[in-house]
Parts: sequence; structure tokens; C-alpha cells
Amino acid sequence: MIMPLKKFVVFLLLAAVGSSIHSLALAADQPSARPSKPALKANKTNAIEIAQIDPSPGDVKRIEQKRKKAGATANGAEDQVHVVKIYVDLPTPGAAAPVFYIGDEKIEEYGSFNEGIFVKVYSVKQLQSWQGKPLRVQHRGEMIDLKANVPAKPDRTPARLPKLDEALTNSASPN
Repeated sequence: MIMPLKKFVVFLLLAAVGSSIHSLALAADQPSARPSKPALKANKTNAIEIAQIDPSPGDVKRIEQKRKKAGATANGAEDQVHVVKIYVDLPTPGAAAPVFYIGDEKIEEYGSFNEGIFVKVYSVKQLQSWQGKPLRVQHRGEMIDLKANVPAKPDRTPARLPKLDEALTNSASPN
């Protein structure tokens, strides 16, 4: 009589553990506060902002590498670094990373900040070539037009160029 009771208790314990695991798995599939696919932030007037930043030593090296690769000479006016801030809600963490496009150009490198993603641009010509082009994203095999175009770079250079972290924490581009 004791042996069947032990088997029954073990069975009940295993069933309870299995039920808990199943409940956790179902909870993970439930919608979260974050969207399931990228979307521009609804509360932002300008979905895309551009700010010139103070180049870090790494930025300076990258500019030199790009210049050498292109066989170009130093041009102070061209040696500017801009950050393009895109205010976008991204899908839940752990989902496949979205691929961003400006026009038909795939953005190979981007970083994230509290309100979206950012792209560093090391060439004024590159930034000008993006002007007016649409922002699109490919996510889970679907191409999504975010209905935003890249604005022109700011006409004025601020008296003091912000560092990258300063530019990403300010809500507006310094002009």
C-alpha cells in the first residue's frame, strides 16, 4: 500500500512541475509592452534627428581608414562625424534583429540608445546622399516602410560639439 502512494505523490509532483513550466512558456508567448515589429515612436515629432558630434579617437581612425581605402587625401570639411538618431520602438528582446535600410542601402552597423537606434556617419557626402530617402526595416522576412525620410544635416555647427553619449541623451539635436 505504501509503494503505490509514493508513486502517486511523485506523479503529482512531476505533474505540478510540468504544469508550471508550461505556464511559464505560455506567458513568454503573450504580448508585451514592446511591439512585435519595429515602429516609429508615436510621441516624436521628428522621427529622425541628425547631430554633428565630437569625433572619438576611434572615429578619427575610422575616417583615416576610409580615406586610405578610397585613396583620398585629407579634407577638413569632410572629416566630420554625425550621428543619425532614429526614434523607433524595437521588437521584444531575443527576437531576430531587424535590418534597417535608408533608401536601398542596407545599414551594416548601428547601435541602440534608450529611444531607438543610431548610426554614425563618417562622410558628409554619405549623409547628403541619404537626404530625403525613406527609412525601411526588414523584420522576420517582411519589409516595413517606417514612413519617415532622412532630413538634411543641420546647417549650423554648434559652438561645442557634443560627445556621442551627450548627443544620444539630449532629446533634440544641438544646432
